[in-house]
Amino acid sequence: MLILLETMAEERRTATAPELLEPLMARLAGGDQEALAELYHRTRTSVYGLALSYLKNRHDAEDVTQDAFVRAWENAHQYRPQGTPLAWLLTIARNLALMKLRERGRTQDMALEDWERLAAENPMVTVEDRQVLDAALTALLARDDAPTALCFHQDSLAIPLFFRLRQCGMAIPADLSVTGFDNSTFSGEVGLTTVRQKPYDMAVAAARKALDLIEGRTLDQPHEIFPVQLLVRDSTAAPRVRG
Repeated sequence: MLILLETMAEERRTATAPELLEPLMARLAGGDQEALAELYHRTRTSVYGLALSYLKNRHDAEDVTQDAFVRAWENAHQYRPQGTPLAWLLTIARNLALMKLRERGRTQDMALEDWERLAAENPMVTVEDRQVLDAALTALLARDDAPTALCFHQDSLAIPLFFRLRQCGMAIPADLSVTGFDNSTFSGEVGLTTVRQKPYDMAVAAARKALDLIEGRTLDQPHEIFPVQLLVRDSTAAPRVRG
């Protein structure tokens, strides 16, 4: 077992050796997406391990890992070889993990009024969106056969519903289950059941297909379905039997 662990450690050190990663950083700065994919393959385990050590939560650590590589892609031109590429990546991941920890501490003690203000200021939800949401909710709740659950195509619409329902005197999930989609920043804080995707992996696959088409190559797999994960939280429950 000890020999196996030492072998694994040596393989990781080899994969992240500066002499292998430095050329990738240069290519990354030039917009080479293949370099990003290789950098991700070689360093993901280290980045994820650091994020997990701070956050103690696998889902949050995976989110930070994805965000770290997005930041690396966006800021590769700022990299300077005074340190090592891996150290630079880990610094990005550490900063993102600390930001998420601070966000946790800020949101855990937020009052209902603060959550409502946050939802109202959400740039993803327009005034028209809220008007449509209110009208639809009013119509649904007025029905004799009112629904037992509402499913939203994005969390940014589902979260404001929490507060609108409370204003109507309803409880989630006792009176109505609510689900979102995309596992946004605050979905975990309000206990929203949602669906988690891997946007980085999807974007890389889409970019590769686009490059193949641009270069006149036939796609082996034109349509690709990525696995998603259902995150069951406190906003859903079995429907209550209505008399």
